[in-house]
Amino acid sequence: QMSLINRFAVALLLVTMAGTAALGKTKSKQVEFQIAVTVNGTVVKAGSYKVTFDEMSNELSILKNDKVVVKTAARAEQRMNKVRGTQLYYRTEGGEVALVGITFGDQDVVVGQASMQSTGNN
Repeated sequence: QMSLINRFAVALLLVTMAGTAALGKTKSKQVEFQIAVTVNGTVVKAGSYKVTFDEMSNELSILKNDKVVVKTAARAEQRMNKVRGTQLYYRTEGGEVALVGITFGDQDVVVGQASMQSTGNN
């Protein structure tokens, strides 16, 4: 009977670890926009925001005080070299500054159909 309890405990531990791994697919960073930026047609005012990227749904969300300001399709691209801190990438289109991507350590998260190769960072 003791071995049955031990097996159950091990199985429960494995389920817990698998659940934790699945949750680890969302990355988030605190960022500061110095100026208003456009994300998927929505203007995000200058200020401090939490940016999250969900690898499962390929969605980038920008939150202010835990309220979603904008959500947009995004994709992760592996970087050749890891960067310290967070880098934001922009481009100017029609007088508006649009968010192109954000760096999460060893990954670039690219907004929509944009390409990071042709952009400079801030």
